[in-house]
Amino acid sequence: MAKRSIAELLALAALWGGSFICLRIAAPQFGAIPLIFLRVSIATLALAPFALRPNQCTLKNIKSAPWAIFSMGLFMSAIPFTLFAYAPHFLEAGIMVIINATSPIWAALISSQINGYRINRTQGLGMSLGLLGVTLVAWNRLGITDSENIGLAIAASIGAALCYGIGSSLGKRYLHEVRPMSIAFGSMAFATATLTAPALLSWPTQTPTISSWTAAGVLGVACTATASLLFFHLTKTIGGERAIAVTFLQPLFGIAWGALLLGESISPSIMGGGLIILVGTALSIKTINPPQNRR
Repeated sequence: MAKRSIAELLALAALWGGSFICLRIAAPQFGAIPLIFLRVSIATLALAPFALRPNQCTLKNIKSAPWAIFSMGLFMSAIPFTLFAYAPHFLEAGIMVIINATSPIWAALISSQINGYRINRTQGLGMSLGLLGVTLVAWNRLGITDSENIGLAIAASIGAALCYGIGSSLGKRYLHEVRPMSIAFGSMAFATATLTAPALLSWPTQTPTISSWTAAGVLGVACTATASLLFFHLTKTIGGERAIAVTFLQPLFGIAWGALLLGESISPSIMGGGLIILVGTALSIKTINPPQNRR
């Protein structure tokens, strides 16, 4: 893999890892659906000046594959974002990060059916190491509050990870000729349209704090608009199954952001787990076999 792609993976992991911090701050005040509506609508507005330039041909690209891009808006944004915004009400961030790290496994399994990818032993070993490292990193974050909704929150997080696996596989199959800017803008616009009515119906009665609004803004511009461009670019350059393996790296950055912004401690288990995550990620994204054409 090229050094530029590795740098882009690390940048994407930093942005997506930071999203968990923003969710922890903003979700309790906005609620899941209104926050995610803000997230995708802000991302749409942030992308618009670049996407709607005449030389981008964004609208033409979207019209060439509207249902595929709409599906990306659902499976990569509207549904998983909302599910993960619901989970912080009842789960610690560490548990969500662990569950989110199963996304590459879902992507590989789904892509093996629709894209012709073969899962070899080395790739399986890399995924196992990645999950082991994530578990070690988040082990001391595994406290959960007493609530009858914990089971639903866990199911929501698993559903979000599954959606990411579906979305990355669909993107590789149906959108390989569409520009990343068109996919990012189109999917965010579709997600915004999908969530508008539910968000208005569930808008919070009390005005959220300035810190919550700030977190929502960072979530939309940095963790969504910028991150989406990076992800769809990586989907085209290294493949969706490799790009989604970035979820193995997210816990490292998520915990680092937590230490810097929220004063959380970094234990030896986090450092050791981080090394295992790096090894596992390297194996899982380097050894994926190219797809076989299916007729």
